[in-house]
Amino acid sequence: MAEMTREQFIKVRMAEGFSKEAAEHAYDHTHDPSIEAAQEQKVPTKGEMLKMVHEARQNNPNKKKLYEPNFKLSKKYLDVKKEIDEATKANDYKLAEKLSKQLLSIQIHGTIDSEEYQTKVDQSLDMPIAAIFAERKKYEAIITECEEKLDNFDVSAVQSKVDALGDQYNRKIKNAKSSMDAALLREEYEKEVEALEHELITVPMNDIKIRRFEAKEYFLIYAARVKYFVDANKELIRSEMENAKREEIRGSLLDLAEELEREDAKKAALGLEG
Repeated sequence: MAEMTREQFIKVRMAEGFSKEAAEHAYDHTHDPSIEAAQEQKVPTKGEMLKMVHEARQNNPNKKKLYEPNFKLSKKYLDVKKEIDEATKANDYKLAEKLSKQLLSIQIHGTIDSEEYQTKVDQSLDMPIAAIFAERKKYEAIITECEEKLDNFDVSAVQSKVDALGDQYNRKIKNAKSSMDAALLREEYEKEVEALEHELITVPMNDIKIRRFEAKEYFLIYAARVKYFVDANKELIRSEMENAKREEIRGSLLDLAEELEREDAKKAALGLEG
């Protein structure tokens, strides 16, 4: 049956004994345009919600937070954790204790241990300045690349997978034998979504963050070496810059002399006119 118009609704209500004002109020209350618009609004899917949350995080002006890695998700951390489990099973508690300290160090200080760091520092001491500049430039490029990847990390494929999974579970929930079964299916779906988000967003992004962290640590070593070299050789650098200018002038001396003569002639002509 077609829905009644406002006038038809009021007439029917008045025939039932309602006043005109009461009938009008009843119709307007149940046919509020704002309520109807809200009811017609599309509820975002789980995948769409996941994408919106991801975009909100990406738009956070605090880039330091966006680029900060979780070292507990790093391969190095997980490998050491596995070694601890194996040592514990073998009742090698001394090794387990040693590895636990290493695990804590990774969690606090990151994936570059002090020995690796010191090796890089020692290597930089014996490198010519041209090689140091090249290394600094290399790590600077890696930092930029990682930041661009993090800023533009696309979750569209994950969104599609989450929504496809949602369609499967919605069909299962619709055919559930009881409300308890439906609730268990919803819980199972949420867990699968969390697993997908962890595998396809959290871990890949964290791997990029760790690569950026390591590149930045190494970049700072070579940046410090450049600064030290410049500070230690300021006078020599200035002297060589002056020499380079002299060499450049000598190489174009005839052209520069002609240019000077033209400038002097212009000035003389202006002086005569004056």
